[in-house]
Amino acid sequence: MIKSKEQVVSDAMRYYKKGFACSQSILMSFADEFDLSKKQAAALAAGFGSGMGRMHRTCGAVTGAFMVMGLKYGNSGSEDLDKKQMAYRKVRELNKNFEAVHGTSICKDLLINAAANGVAKQTMCDQCVKTAAELCYESVYLP
Repeated sequence: MIKSKEQVVSDAMRYYKKGFACSQSILMSFADEFDLSKKQAAALAAGFGSGMGRMHRTCGAVTGAFMVMGLKYGNSGSEDLDKKQMAYRKVRELNKNFEAVHGTSICKDLLINAAANGVAKQTMCDQCVKTAAELCYESVYLP
């Protein structure tokens, strides 16, 4: 059964508020779509939170969405280059759309920009999880 966009966003925010990383929250909210258990999704995405292992590089919510793009569009055999290229296109498109909303997909820059604009870190991260969940939903269910 396909979830609504509101349900996907609500699920992602609920996982995030429970203490899961941004990356985990995104992947977990799509786990059922790809026959992943929540436990598998959480473990797979665990190292990508806070800008990839707290290195403040690519936003964890975005990398969680990239994992979903791989599950939806990616190749599972080395010879299937068309699917591999499709996954790359979908990742670039999602990143471009995320950057159109937030100006960047780099965690450190998102946090710097938030602070410069008087936005709390938690508020910025909440917004990033929400945006990534919405964009991911659109890519998965409205291609």
